[in-house]
Amino acid sequence: MPRPYGSTRTTSARSTSSARSTAPRSSSSRYAATSRSASGFQQARPAPRPRGTRPDDRHMRRPAQRRRHIFPFALFIALIVIGVAIVVVFADPGFKAAEIVENAVSDVTNMDADDTSDIQTAAGDGSYPISGTVSLAVDKSRFLYSNPYDWSDLTTDANGNLIYVGTASDGSDVTLSREGIDVSEHNGTIDWAKVRADGIDYAIIRIGAHGTTNDAIVVDDSFSRNLAGAKEAGLGVGAYFYSQATTEDEAVTEAKFVLEQLNGAQLSYPVIFDFEPVAGDRAFGLTTQERTSIAAAFCSTIEDAGYKAAIYCSSSDLTNMYNLDRLSQYGFWMAQYSATPTTSVAFTMWQYTNTGTVNGIQDSVDLNIDLTPALQAAEGELDL
Repeated sequence: MPRPYGSTRTTSARSTSSARSTAPRSSSSRYAATSRSASGFQQARPAPRPRGTRPDDRHMRRPAQRRRHIFPFALFIALIVIGVAIVVVFADPGFKAAEIVENAVSDVTNMDADDTSDIQTAAGDGSYPISGTVSLAVDKSRFLYSNPYDWSDLTTDANGNLIYVGTASDGSDVTLSREGIDVSEHNGTIDWAKVRADGIDYAIIRIGAHGTTNDAIVVDDSFSRNLAGAKEAGLGVGAYFYSQATTEDEAVTEAKFVLEQLNGAQLSYPVIFDFEPVAGDRAFGLTTQERTSIAAAFCSTIEDAGYKAAIYCSSSDLTNMYNLDRLSQYGFWMAQYSATPTTSVAFTMWQYTNTGTVNGIQDSVDLNIDLTPALQAAEGELDL
């Protein structure tokens, strides 16, 4: 979960296991918002499959299994070539049939048993490619209050990352998700090349925050470095801002601050409005109408500048804090730390744990799954 400005970061030893860690952390290691049990933030996700092991057989086939099919097929081809050569030699005695036979047999006997370069990656492995700018918007006339996801289609890839697998028109499996993280200055110095190599497709990077008890708006100390590093490593990037706006005018001020920090930088994911008021915060106690208008003011200012915008909230806040009809054009990034989401609202990105481990990041990190390809497939916008 995004961490507010001014909170204390508790460092803990990063798991040395090759599997993604999902053991729940104490509430003291997160900021105040995680103490709201109604949001489901204290629920732990079942331990994912260790890296290096394979998911369900229908999603991935072991190379050894695939290699067993190579030799019989190659031998069959060689026998056909030999047969043709025999026929040809009777028709034309001068034809170099022996050379053909020798080459065919050599191709079979010299085949490397570990050579699977000509075998396509099993369907369901990897992530759906990022094209253009990702929008988290939801068609409120169809899916806003009844999302189209089938959670039995969730599985893990070879890196232990959560993926959503759909079915293509030819009956094969196709991955309809992308794996991401969200980070801030509290995650320290990040080796983005290692993050990308660990199967992470995108990062939502904190750009700044509004003070919870004062009117200070500050930039995240690591934003510029993280933005440049993630881009250089080939990740898709988006940004989030921790808001404490109490009026629409303050929300516009926050959005203008974000735009000033971006300074025209290209993003492949939205700028996300993160509003998590708790008791004692300057923005606590607003009405649903006020919160909705504040979020809309922030998002519209961002989109007027040419970027995409979206809203972050917990599963309970998703249904209790906002008038969703007014905000569906931006879409929702939902946080719930559980095996599967329990809300029926059509969020588009899911933060499913705050205790993930990713190579290149020393401490625990939030893991997210982008479900926009799955939603687009349900809406008939993808040709599978």
